[in-house]
Amino acid sequence: MKKWIIYTLSAVLVSGGILSSFPGIFHADASHNVSLKTAKEQTIIRHIVQENDVFVECMVPGVSFTGATKGARRGKIVVFIDGFRKAEYHTAAFIMKDVPRGSHLVKVEIYNQKNKSFGISRNFYVTIS
Repeated sequence: MKKWIIYTLSAVLVSGGILSSFPGIFHADASHNVSLKTAKEQTIIRHIVQENDVFVECMVPGVSFTGATKGARRGKIVVFIDGFRKAEYHTAAFIMKDVPRGSHLVKVEIYNQKNKSFGISRNFYVTIS
């Protein structure tokens, strides 16, 4: 049952079903003409906590994490929890599994393929009970 819920939420998260219904959320198409300053301003990083898993979705104009968007910069997502590097992801949506109980500061930072930061990052808190 737990796996079914996780798979369902993952599919909804990736498709934008739940998160795209929040007011004030907009979608920007990736393009090689987007400056890093514009990308930084228009970056959207959303999350949902489900038990001890955190679902994260990142939308960064002009940056492609899979390389599927022609003309976009290649990037990757590096996640820090409480100041410690936790993981690296190459997809725009991902699940951080088995986050320990308690309140945690999560930092999501966008890097290029050579481990140089684009200067785009977001911080948010999660509480796992």
